[in-house]
Parts: sequence; C-alpha cells; structure tokens
Amino acid sequence: MKILYLCNDPGIELAGKSGAAIHIQSFVRALADLGHEVAVVACSLRGCKQVLEADLHATICLARLSPWNCALTQVLRAANLTIGRTPRRNPDAVRALHNLTFFMAAMWAAKQLNPDFIYERYSLWAVAGLCLAKKRSIPLVLEVNAPFAYEQQHYRAGVTCPPLAHWVEGAIWRKARLVMAVSESLQSQLRRSRVKPELIHVLPNAVNTRLFHTGLDGSLVRQRFNLEGRFVIGFVGTFKRWHGLDLLLSAFRDVRRTDPSSHLLLVGDGPIRPQLEQEVRNAGLTEAVTFAGALAHE
Repeated sequence: MKILYLCNDPGIELAGKSGAAIHIQSFVRALADLGHEVAVVACSLRGCKQVLEADLHATICLARLSPWNCALTQVLRAANLTIGRTPRRNPDAVRALHNLTFFMAAMWAAKQLNPDFIYERYSLWAVAGLCLAKKRSIPLVLEVNAPFAYEQQHYRAGVTCPPLAHWVEGAIWRKARLVMAVSESLQSQLRRSRVKPELIHVLPNAVNTRLFHTGLDGSLVRQRFNLEGRFVIGFVGTFKRWHGLDLLLSAFRDVRRTDPSSHLLLVGDGPIRPQLEQEVRNAGLTEAVTFAGALAHE
C-alpha cells in the first residue's frame, strides 16, 4: 500500500533522538519493511534528508515554518517575556497558522504518491491532515499519543484559549476515519470526547525488535549498576510531570517494604529530575534507586 505519514508538529525534529522522533522513525521503517511505500511530511529536519530517507526507506517532504511565521514566533516570545509569562517554542497562533504551509506541502506529497490512506501523528491545532483527507477523499488514520489540549493546559506553558483548543481537538478526533490510541486510558478519553467506539483501536507503543530482543545479554548492565540478584523495576523516558514518576516512586516505596532487595532503575533525564532525586534522598532510598541518565537509543 501507499501511505502518507504526517507529523504536523514543529517541535519534533524528524532526525532527532527524542521519544517522538524515535517513534516516528521506527514506525515508518517498520511500514517500509512490511513492503509499503511511505512518504513522510514533517516540519523539522536538521540532518541530511537523503541519509534519513535511505535509513527509513521512505521519501521525506519538509514543511518548515515560513519566514513570516518564524518572525511571529519571535514577536510572541518577546511579548510573553515582557509580561512575565513562560514563552513557548511554538506558540498556539504559530502552530495554527502553520497549517497553511503544511497543507500545501502535504498536498504536493499526496499528488506525487497518490496514497491509499493518510496516517497522522496527532498534534495540537493540526487540522491540515483532516483538510487534506477531505480534499482528496482519502481515509485519515489518526494516532493519538496524548490529549494534548489537557496536557498543554495543565503540565506545560498553557494554551491561549483552552475551550477552543479542546473543541478543535475533539473535532479532529471525531472526524478521522480510524483513531489509534496508544493506551486503554486514551481510549476512554476518546470515548468521553464522543468518538465512536467502533472507530477506536488500541495500539500500544512497542519497541524496535532489531535493537531490543530477548536474545540480548543484560549481564553487563546489571554489573554496571550493581543489580545482580535484585528484582529490578525500570523506567525509560523523559522525566516530565505527566509521566507519573512521582506515583512510580510512591509505589516503589511499598514494593521495597515487601522486598528489600528490589531496585528502581530510572533511565532518562528531564526537568523534574532534581525533584525526584530530592524525594529519593528524603525517603532514604538512595541505595535502592539508580539514575542512569540519558542514554543513546541505540
């Protein structure tokens, strides 16, 4: 099949090492390995396009922020700093207006590929994919990784108009031909937003089995972190509030009381790491918790 993959999020560097970027790269490569022809439309790529295309076995079309939208970003950032607000890398107005540029790039890619369907990684204010699907009468499959309107409002720098953000988000979810939720919790959220249950499928995040498989020997890692003979609970990801690391640490305290040999291994980094390290010290769990830091995906 021919698949047009859309990522209308200026904050995701396509060749980067963030969780979102790795997810996109792995997913696109997996589709190509299954024999599908894939074209990717994304907003940001700092590396060599030809090298990434060869690695993903897919073509890439870039829809970078236009110069006037970049200028608007700088103006809004300066204005927020002036009034004492935390500036966002890509403000809501910039994201909304970027749909114009992204739609044109996605339309060009669709004409070149003539895809059987569109697969889009949902992002806040991203309506271009839905417009393209309607314009060309192509089914839209929408992957939802988080309720971004809520997440942005409660865990990040906030949204300009929360009611409008929630309304737009719900409208995008409901108008997709198929919605892929990465968890049962998100499935429940989609149902509460009146997405038809028969249109929702749960597809949990997976791993690249070329890199991670049961044949790997973990003895070196256990030796490195002194984990031999221990029951290890692990977390891999970014240390941000919505990932629930405070809950994990609280649960680990209970596990530790039941099994004193248990150990918590935290792999990654992020803004709340100092807070977590302080909580570990306060709980007297310094010897039972290891902060491995950020590690290369490979």
